[in-house]
Amino acid sequence: MEPVKPRTYLRPTGKSREKWRGRQNIEERKSYVEEVNNANGNEDKQDESDRGRQDWSSKGARPKSVNAKKFQSEKSPAFASNRRNSHSAHRPHSAVLRNEKTNRIGGEDQYTCKRQENDRFPKRFHSITNANKDNFDIRRTGSESQLNFNYRDKTDEVSGRRYNGRVSTAESQIQSKRNNYNADRKDKEVHTGRKIVLGFPFLKNLIGNDPGYIVLELTKNKTALKECLKRTSENQEFLEVFLQALSKAYLCRTTPGLMIELFETLKDASFFDSVVFLLIDILGKGLKLESTTEQMIKNIIQIITIQLTRNPSSLFVVSRACTLLGQIIDGMSKETFANKEIVSMFQDLAGQKETLEKEQKTSSGLKSSRKPPDDYRQYSVAPSISEITSSDRPFLRQNKVEGEYDDLDHYLDVQFRLLREDFVGPLREGITEYIKIKTIKQDGNDNKSIRKLDIKIYENVSVYTPVITEYGLCYKMQLEMTNFIRRVNWSVSRRLMYGSLVCLTDNEFNTFYLATVVGRDEMDITNGYFIVHFEEDVSVHDVLHKVFQMAETSAYFESYRHVLSSLQTIREGDLPFEKYIVHCNRNIDPPLYLKSVKTLDLRPLIDQHITLHSENRLQNIGTQIRAGVSHQFTAKSFKAKSVNVLDKNSWPSKELLHLDESQYEAVQTALTSEFSIIQGPPGTGKTYIGLKIVKALLHNRSTWLGSENQLRPMLVVCFTNHALDQFLEGIAAFFKGDILRVGGRSESETLRKFNLKHYRQFHQSVKSHLGKLQMSKKQAKQELEEQSEKLEETAITIELYRSEVIGENHLREQMGIMLYNSLINNYRGNIYGKHFSYIKKWLGIKHIEGIAWQQAEQAFVRKEDNYVNIEDNTKQRQKHMITDFDNEDGYSMKQKESFQLKQIRHRIGIVYYVKDKMETEQKTTDEERKHTLFKRFLKVLVMRKISDVDVMSEEEAERINDVWRLDHNTKWRLYRLWVQKLCLSKYDEIEARRAQFELASERYREAMMQEDREIMSKASVIGMTTSCAARYQAVLRDISPRIVIVEEAAEVLEAHIVTTLSKSCEHLILIGDHKQLRPNPNVYRLAIRYKLDVSLFERMIKNNMTFNCLKLQHRMRPSISSLVKHIYPDLSDHSSVTSYPDIKGVSANLFLVDHENEEKTDDDIRSYSNVYEAQYVAELCRYLLLQGYERHEITILTTYTGQLMCIRKCMPKDQFNGVKVTVVDNYQGEENKIIILSLVRSNKNEKIGFLKTENRICVALSRAKYGFYILGNFSHLATHSTLWKEITEEMKTKGWIENGLKLYCQNHPRDDAIIAVKPDDFRKAPEGGCQKYCDIRLKCGHVCKRYCHVLDRQHETNQCKEPCTRVLCELGHKCPQKCFDKCRPCTVPLQKFIPKCGHQQTIPCSVEPEKYKCKAPCETKLECGHQCANECGKLHTKHCQVKIDISFPCGHNASICCADKKTAKCQHSCGAILKCEHICNGTCSTCFMGKVHQPCHHKCNRILVCGHACNDFCKHCPPCKAHCENRCVHSKCDKSCGEPCIPCKEICSWNCKHFTCTKLCSEPCNRPKCNKACNKRLKCKHSCIGFCGEPCPTLCKVCDKEKVTEIIFGNEDHKNARFVLLEDCMHVIESRALDKYMHMRDKANPIQLKGCPICKTTIRKCLRYGNLINQILEDIERVKGQMIGDTGIIDRVSHQILRNPIISGNVVDRHRLGNVRIPAIRSMKEKISNAYSERIQSAFEARLKILMNGNFYTETQLLSVENQHRLVKAAVDIRYRFKTNIEKTTVDERHLLTLEGLGITEVERLQIIKAVGLPKGHWFKCPKNHIYAIGECGGASQRSTCPECKSDIGGMSNKLADGNKLAPEMDGAAFAAYSEEANNMGNFDLNNLH
Repeated sequence: MEPVKPRTYLRPTGKSREKWRGRQNIEERKSYVEEVNNANGNEDKQDESDRGRQDWSSKGARPKSVNAKKFQSEKSPAFASNRRNSHSAHRPHSAVLRNEKTNRIGGEDQYTCKRQENDRFPKRFHSITNANKDNFDIRRTGSESQLNFNYRDKTDEVSGRRYNGRVSTAESQIQSKRNNYNADRKDKEVHTGRKIVLGFPFLKNLIGNDPGYIVLELTKNKTALKECLKRTSENQEFLEVFLQALSKAYLCRTTPGLMIELFETLKDASFFDSVVFLLIDILGKGLKLESTTEQMIKNIIQIITIQLTRNPSSLFVVSRACTLLGQIIDGMSKETFANKEIVSMFQDLAGQKETLEKEQKTSSGLKSSRKPPDDYRQYSVAPSISEITSSDRPFLRQNKVEGEYDDLDHYLDVQFRLLREDFVGPLREGITEYIKIKTIKQDGNDNKSIRKLDIKIYENVSVYTPVITEYGLCYKMQLEMTNFIRRVNWSVSRRLMYGSLVCLTDNEFNTFYLATVVGRDEMDITNGYFIVHFEEDVSVHDVLHKVFQMAETSAYFESYRHVLSSLQTIREGDLPFEKYIVHCNRNIDPPLYLKSVKTLDLRPLIDQHITLHSENRLQNIGTQIRAGVSHQFTAKSFKAKSVNVLDKNSWPSKELLHLDESQYEAVQTALTSEFSIIQGPPGTGKTYIGLKIVKALLHNRSTWLGSENQLRPMLVVCFTNHALDQFLEGIAAFFKGDILRVGGRSESETLRKFNLKHYRQFHQSVKSHLGKLQMSKKQAKQELEEQSEKLEETAITIELYRSEVIGENHLREQMGIMLYNSLINNYRGNIYGKHFSYIKKWLGIKHIEGIAWQQAEQAFVRKEDNYVNIEDNTKQRQKHMITDFDNEDGYSMKQKESFQLKQIRHRIGIVYYVKDKMETEQKTTDEERKHTLFKRFLKVLVMRKISDVDVMSEEEAERINDVWRLDHNTKWRLYRLWVQKLCLSKYDEIEARRAQFELASERYREAMMQEDREIMSKASVIGMTTSCAARYQAVLRDISPRIVIVEEAAEVLEAHIVTTLSKSCEHLILIGDHKQLRPNPNVYRLAIRYKLDVSLFERMIKNNMTFNCLKLQHRMRPSISSLVKHIYPDLSDHSSVTSYPDIKGVSANLFLVDHENEEKTDDDIRSYSNVYEAQYVAELCRYLLLQGYERHEITILTTYTGQLMCIRKCMPKDQFNGVKVTVVDNYQGEENKIIILSLVRSNKNEKIGFLKTENRICVALSRAKYGFYILGNFSHLATHSTLWKEITEEMKTKGWIENGLKLYCQNHPRDDAIIAVKPDDFRKAPEGGCQKYCDIRLKCGHVCKRYCHVLDRQHETNQCKEPCTRVLCELGHKCPQKCFDKCRPCTVPLQKFIPKCGHQQTIPCSVEPEKYKCKAPCETKLECGHQCANECGKLHTKHCQVKIDISFPCGHNASICCADKKTAKCQHSCGAILKCEHICNGTCSTCFMGKVHQPCHHKCNRILVCGHACNDFCKHCPPCKAHCENRCVHSKCDKSCGEPCIPCKEICSWNCKHFTCTKLCSEPCNRPKCNKACNKRLKCKHSCIGFCGEPCPTLCKVCDKEKVTEIIFGNEDHKNARFVLLEDCMHVIESRALDKYMHMRDKANPIQLKGCPICKTTIRKCLRYGNLINQILEDIERVKGQMIGDTGIIDRVSHQILRNPIISGNVVDRHRLGNVRIPAIRSMKEKISNAYSERIQSAFEARLKILMNGNFYTETQLLSVENQHRLVKAAVDIRYRFKTNIEKTTVDERHLLTLEGLGITEVERLQIIKAVGLPKGHWFKCPKNHIYAIGECGGASQRSTCPECKSDIGGMSNKLADGNKLAPEMDGAAFAAYSEEANNMGNFDLNNLH
C-alpha cells in the first residue's frame, strides 16, 4: 500500500521570498497571502463538502511521528519545485479574512497597520471581533475558501464527548451558563469596586507554578482574560509571556471543564488569529530566528499538539497556524542553523494533523465487516434517545481470552463497547420489551411480565421538590405508593440503590431524562422518597409538576462514567505494558528502574521486626525533608544487604526470608519482573506475600521513588474498601512514612490519620504551590457558598410549600378574592385561640390526625424487630458505593437549623406542620414511642396529601362558589392548585440561579481536585479503590506512579485496571485468584457470550503468561482442604493445620447434611430461600453455642439474599447477637473457626443457578478453619455440576454426608448419638448434652434438676431453684425464698404490743416493738382544735388540712385549709375591664381589690412603625426583634429591625439618559421621576411597558395582556398606560394610580412604609419612589432612636444598682425625740433581716443583666428599673431605722421616717406597714408630701424637721406644724392617732377586725 504523502506547505523561496520581504506593510503581506488563498479555493470547497457529509470524530487515534527519512525526501529540491509549480493543488488556507466587495483585505484607512516602537510586531486594528459585518462574511459557505474562524463542531472542544438529541441542546445551555456565570462575576466586580488585571508581573509569576494552578487563575475571571488576550494582539512581548504561561497550562490534565472554558475563551477572543499574524510576521523576517522567537514557536507547537490530541475537531481552528508553522519549519529545516527540537516537534504535529485529516475524510466510507462501524471515541458515555429506542443490535466483539489483539485501538474498542453495553444494554432491552408489553396488552398479565424485565418500571413518579446536596442541584422524587411498593423490603431490596441509573419519561420513552440516584435514606424510601441528580442540563420547569414513568437499571453509573471516559482518552503510546496486555508477549522484562541499579537491600525480609522510617513530606508540606531514621539490623541479615536480584542464585535462602518455596518464587518474580502475576489459593497468604513485596520495595524506595521535585509514588489498588483498609493497615504496621488513603470514609481507626481528608486540613503558606491551590479552593468555596445560600433558601421554601400547610393570608393571591372571602365569611364554627386558621379547619387536619393515630397504634402493636444483624451484598454494595465518594472535607451544603426554619415558616405563612425528627426528643416509654410513630405517620400523610398529582384545573376552580361545600378530596385538589401556583414564582428563582450555582460547583470541584493532586504528589504510598482510581485517573497520569500493586485483581473488570495505569508506570504487580470470585457484569449474556467476566489477571494466565501460584495453605484443617483440592490439585497443607482441635458435640469436623426440602422464590429481589435450611442452621448454631463456643467464632454463610432474610427470622438477637450472618460474596478474604453454609437450591426445575459456577463454590468451601457444615440437596447439585458430583462422591466414601448430623453428649460419650434430621431434633439436647438429667449434688445439698449440660459443669454459676430449707427465727419459721436467693429476715406477721403508745399492731416477726412506728391513727388534738391526721408513730400534723369557710375584706367567701387562714388571699377573678379593653386576668388579691391591676398579658399584635406585628404583651411594645428587611440595590441591612440601620454610602443607581442622581443611596435623590417610556425589548421581543431607567416589568402587554390589563385601580387597560415593577414582590402596577397611592398619607399610621396594593408586601426597594421610601425610613430611624434613647443611660443605671446596693444600714438617720422605751417597736429587730435586702438586690441585678445581655433596651425600661430600685431602697431604709434606732427605753422617743411619695406597689406598702408595726393614724406627710411616721401616741411632743427636705414638722403638745397633715393613703386612717375620734375607735373598721 502506497503511503499517503503529508500535506505540502508553501514557503516563499527565491523571488517569492524577496517579494515577501519587499512587502513592508501588513496590508501588502495580506494581499500576498490572499493570492495564495484564492488559488486554493477548489481544494477548500471539496474539504467543506466532505465536512458537510461526515459525522466528525471527536477523538481520533494519536498518530505516530512522521518518519524522518520521509520528511527529508519531501524537502528535496525536486519536491520543492513541484510544490511551487502546483499552487492550485497544494496551497495552504489563508490566515486572513477577505473583503468580498473589494476582493482585498480592506480599506487602507480602516486597516492601516502600525508597528510598535521596537519594530518587531505589528499593531493591528483589524481583529475579527472588530471586523465590519457588512464587509466580512464570518460564516463559511461551500464556495468560499477563506478560514472559518467561528466554526463550531458538535463536539466538546477538549474532552471530545459527542452529544446527540437532547444532549446537544444541553451543550449549548452549558455554554450559555458559562456566559451568564461570567457576566455575574463581572457585575460582582463592578459592585465591589475591584478590577482584576492579568498583566506582565502576574503572567511571569504564573509561569513558575503548577499547570493546574495556572488554569485556575486564568479562568478565574473571564473579563480579565479577554482584556489580557486583547493585549496579546497589540504587544508582542506580552504575547511571548502569555504563550509561555499558556503552554504550561495546557499540560494540565486534571481540570477538563476549565480547559474547555479556556479554549472557548481563546477561540471567542480570536487568540489564534493573533498567533497567525505573529507567524506571518516571523515568516517575513527570514529564516534565522532569535532564541525568544524559537521559544514562542515551541510554545505554539506544544499548545496546538495538545489541543489536537484532546479534541481533534479543533483542527479547523488551528489549521491556518499549522500551515504557517509548516512554511517556517520547512525553511528552517534546509539551513544548518535549524533547531532540531523544533523540527522534531513539528514533525509530530504534522503527522498528527495528516492522520486526522485522513480519518475525517474517510470516516463516512464503508467499513469492513470485521471492523467497528464507527469510532468508539465518538460515543457519549450516557446513551442517547435514538440508541435506546433503536431496534438495531450494537456492534460488539468478544473479549479475546486467548490470543493477542490486533492493536491498541482494537483492544480499547472491545473493552469500551462491552463495558458500555453492560449498563446500556439492560436499559435498552428493558424499555423495548416494556413498550412491546404495553402495545400487546396481555389480558391482565402486564404487571407479572413487567416484573420479569431486566429493568424495574415505576408508574406515576413525580418530582417532589428541588434539594441542594453535595452533588449540586438535585431533586427529591416521589413514588406512587402502590400495594407492591408498600410490600418491598427496602432494607435488602436492590431497588433505587445509590448510584443506580434511572430513566424518566412522560411520553412512553419517545424522549427521556437520565438521572442517578444519590440519596436513599431508609426512612424516606419506605415512604416513597429518594433523591436523584440529572445527568443532563435540565430546567426546573421541565420536570416539576409532571408525572413520569421511570425505568431503573441497577448499574452503578458513577463507576462506568469515569472508566469509559478514561478509555476514550487513551492514545497510542499511553498504555504501559501494551506488549503484554494487548499483544500477550511472554518475555517479561525487569522493571526499567532496575536497569541502572540492579541490587536491592532485602534485610527487612529477614529481620521481620524492623520498622521502616521515611521522611514525612505530607506532614511537612512546603518544608525541608527530614532525614530518615537508621535501621538496626541483625548480623544474620547482613548477607542480604546488597542482593543482585536479577541473579536468582545470589538471593538468600527461603528459610532466611521466612518463606515457603512457592512464596519464595513469587517474591523473586515480583521484584524482578515489570509485569508480575501472583495467584493465591485460599489460605496461602496472598496479603502476606503482598506486604512482603511492599516492604522490600519501600526499603529500596530510593531506586524508584524519584527526586524531591518529582516523586513517583507506589499505588495500591483494591476492589473493595475493606480489602484496601486491610492492606494499608499492614503497610502502616511496618512503614512510618507518607501513606495516603484516597477515597471514601475508611472504617479503620488506624488509617484515620492517613486519609486524604486529614491532610487537607493542613493550611500552607500562600507562597507554596499547595498554599496557592488552597487559596484558589477557598475562593471557589466562598463563591459556591454565596450561590448555594441563595438557592438553598428557595429550595427549602418550595419543600415547605410541598410538605406543610400554608395559611390563607399567604395564599390570598393564588386563591382569588372570591374564594378567599368564601373561606373566611362562610365559616360557621367557633373561632378560638390566637393561632386559629380557617384553612386548617377547611382541610380537615383533625381528621388526618385521627387516621395517623390509628396507623400508629396498629404499628405499635406489631412485634418488634429483634433479630440478629445481617450483612447482605446489597448493603455491602451500598456501603462500597457511598463511602467510595470522598466528600467528607469537600463542600457539603448547610442544613437550616431549627430556628432558621422557624423564620422561614413564619415568613411564608406556615400554619401547620409536624416537627422534624431533630426537634423531637428521644422517647423511652411506650406512650412516647407511640407518639413518635404518630408524628411520623402524620407527617407522611400530610406530605402525601399536598404532593398528590391530582390537581384541580383552573376552569374547575372558577366554577366554585362556596369552598365549604366541597368534599374532603376536592378541597385538597383545590388546595394543591393554589400551592402549585405559589411554587411557580419560586421555580423561576431557582432557574435564574441554577446555572451560576452549577458553574460555581464545578469550579470548586476542580479546585479541590488540584489540591488533591498536589497532596498526592508528596506521598510514598497511595491507596485507593478501583472506582476511586477511575475518578482520579487524570491526577494519576500527572503524578505518574512508578509501581502499581493491584490486590483482588481477579475480581476487577479489565477496563478498571487499565484505566488505573499511567503512561509512566514501570512496574505492575497483580495479586489475586481467578478461581475464586471473578468480575460480576450486570448482563449475564455479556459474561457468557462475550467473556466480559474474564479479568486481565485470568486472561494473562490463559495466554500462558508467566505467573506464580502459592501452594501451601495455612487456614483449613486437612479434611476441609480436601474439598478445595478438587479445584487446586497442587494445594498442600501446612503442618500447623493438622493440630486443630475437634469440634465438640458432633460426630465430624466436616459434614454435609443432605435433604430434599424445596426452595421458595422471592420475585422482588429475585432471590431464593429454603425454610428447612434456615431453621436447621439456626438450631445447629444454638447447639454449638451450648458446647462452649463464643458467638464470634461461628459464621453462617448462604448463597442468596432471600435465604439471608429467612435465616435472620430464625435467630433472635438475645440468643445469637454476635454471630456473623452474611452471603458468600461478602466473605471473600475472611475466615472463622466454624462455618455453617446453606446452599438453598432444591427444586424440580433442574436448576442450581450460580452454584454450578466453580468460582462461587471455591469461596464458599474455603472459609472454615476448624469445622465446616453444609446443608443442601446434594443429589440435585451433583446432577447438574461435575464439581459437586466429585465432592459428593468423596464425602460418601468418607461417610461425611447423611440426611442428619450425629450429635454426641460430651458428658456421656458412650451413649447413642442423637441424629438431627429435622431442626426440631436439636431440641433432644436442650442444654447441649443429652436428654438425661444432670443429677449432680450442688453445694446446697440439692440435686441439679437441669438436663445434661456442657456449660458450667462445675455449677459455679448455677442457681438452685428448689425451696430454701433454712430456719429464720426461734419460732421455727422457714425461709420462703428459692435456694439460690439470699435469706432475708423473717416476715411472718405477729400481733405485738407497742410500748410507746400502748397499741396492738400486726408486725413482721423479725421487727422489735420498740423500733416499730405505730400505724394506728393519732388521737391528739391540734392547737386549732382539729384532730391530728398523721399515724401514731409519726410527728403531729404541722399544717392542718381541714377545710374551713372564710370571708375576705373584699366580701368574697372561700373554703380554705385551716393552716392557711392567716395567709390566705382572695383568689376570685378580678374581671375588670382594663384601659386596653381587655379583661384583667389577675385575682382580687393581686389587684388589691381593683386598686392596682396586673399588667395585661394578651398578645399586642399592633403593627409597629417598621411594619412588623408586635409579639410582646399588650401596651408594652419593645423595639422589634425581627430581622431587618430594609435593603437597597447595593446591599441589605443585617441588623435586627429595632436597631438603627447603617445608611448606605454607595452612589445612587437611579440613572437614565435623561436624568442622573448624584446623591448617596440613602439621601433624597436630586433628580425627578423620568416619565419617558423605556426603549428596551423584553425576551419576547415586544416593547417594555415600564419607564426609562427603572427595572423592566416582567409582564408584556401583548403576551400577558390579561394579567397586565386586570383592573386594580381602573387605568390598567388605558392605551398609554405605563407600569412600575415592585421588586419586593414582583407585582406590576399601573403608574398613575401607584403614584397617587404612594403619595397618600395614612393619618392613623403616618410613619409607616406603604405596602403593595395587591399582596400588601412592604415596598422597600423601588427607584421611582426612592425619595418617599428614604423619608419614611428616616422617620422610622428617628422613632427607633427615641425608643432606645441615650445608650449611655445604662452606665448610670448600672451604677445606681450595682454600686449603691440595697443593704440594711447603708443610710442611718437617727432622730431622737424622747427617752421612753416602746415594746412594740422593739419587736422589729426580730422581723427584719439582712437576707431579705440581699434577695431584693440580687433580683434587681439579674433584671439588669437580662436587659444588658439582650440585643437592645429602651430608655423607659432602664428608668423603670432605676425608679423601682430607688423606691425599694427607701423602704428598706425605713425598716432599718426602726431596727437600729429603737434601742433606748426613753418614753418620749419618736421616729420620723420619710418616703418619697407612694411610688411603690400595694404589696410593698403593706409590707412597710407590717414591718413598722404601728396602728392606724401614725403616718403623716410634710408640706412637700414626704411621708413620715410618729411613734408613741402618734402626736408630736418635740419640734423637729423633715429628714428629707428639712421642712418644719411639729411642735409641742402633740401639734403638727402648718402644712403637715395625715397620710391616709399609707394606712387608710381617717384620723390621727392622738385625736379624740381615734380614741373613740374612728380609725377601726368593725367589719374587718382581724
